[in-house]
Amino acid sequence: MDVPHSWMVEAIYSPYDLDNIHLASVEDRVEAEFVLEYILVEGQCFDAHMDSPIPGLQYVMGTDTDPELYDTIVMANLGYFQLKGKPGAWNWSFSGFWCTG
Repeated sequence: MDVPHSWMVEAIYSPYDLDNIHLASVEDRVEAEFVLEYILVEGQCFDAHMDSPIPGLQYVMGTDTDPELYDTIVMANLGYFQLKGKPGAWNWSFSGFWCTG
């Protein structure tokens, strides 16, 4: 599959082992069914006044029924963070503030 690097795609059905296809054993064509499992969200977080990363800031991503389903912490080097979540609409929170994305 040729998908964006932030998509985590998984094969859910194929009559063949897609990692080790032996073309001599293929009778007609190779077919497979794939599903988009997760989307990776990456970013950087900076203090606008200090122009520096905010290490240790915790991002939380969830739904209305489960507000803390996934979480991550901003890293000290470059303020990098990443979260993975299933496709859909999510609520984000950090340092007591809420935003929807």
